[in-house]
Amino acid sequence: MPGTLAPERVLRGVGEADRERRLLAAVQDEFGLSLPRHALAEGILPHLTTRSWNRAPREGESYAYATISFGQ
Repeated sequence: MPGTLAPERVLRGVGEADRERRLLAAVQDEFGLSLPRHALAEGILPHLTTRSWNRAPREGESYAYATISFGQ
């Protein structure tokens, strides 16, 4: 995980109500990604169960690896 997305850095001094907004802003800043407001407010994103990115999958959890390469 990039250091710019470390929870202790991104969430320092942030109240509970602003946590998700601050995290999404950090992802946008780091990767240049954004989601439409409708997807955030009305879509399934708020209801998805997520897993940790920095631990191995546990027994019974599914996972996938993706490799992206550029060049010839």
